[in-house]
Amino acid sequence: MKNITYIVSFIILSVFTGTVYAAQKTLPGCISKNYGNKPISSDRIILKAPDIAENGAVVGVSVGKVEGLKKGEFVKELSFYNEFRKEPVATFFLSDNTKSDNLKTRIRLRESSNIYAVAKLDSGEIIGGQSYVKVTIGGCGGGGSLNALGDAPRVCTEK
Repeated sequence: MKNITYIVSFIILSVFTGTVYAAQKTLPGCISKNYGNKPISSDRIILKAPDIAENGAVVGVSVGKVEGLKKGEFVKELSFYNEFRKEPVATFFLSDNTKSDNLKTRIRLRESSNIYAVAKLDSGEIIGGQSYVKVTIGGCGGGGSLNALGDAPRVCTEK
């Protein structure tokens, strides 16, 4: 009987934490303000970025995959953001003949930061994805900042 109680408690706790965790997986509010304050899920775009970037001036990012597109649906606009700006650092306008998978660019990061990708679909739906990049000096994970005057203000971190 004791084992059944533990199992039931574990299942209830797993469901509850899964629900809470799923509710928190949205992009920051300062990004959603650019899209009419709609909450943007952070799990539909698989964003490829290095875990550690040796040089924050040229950090390569790409869209690995856009998940959950219906037949005939396409990405109309794709923007990249970081935590230091409320506006996109790069925006691409695509057509139905352009494939959004493997779209690549390079962005500049002052220091370690989350990178966000937001896509506006032709249906009007807004989807997103995110990845964290640690910017180091020397690439050995030793930390450091590219900004000699101190840490840059993170203006886009609230959920």
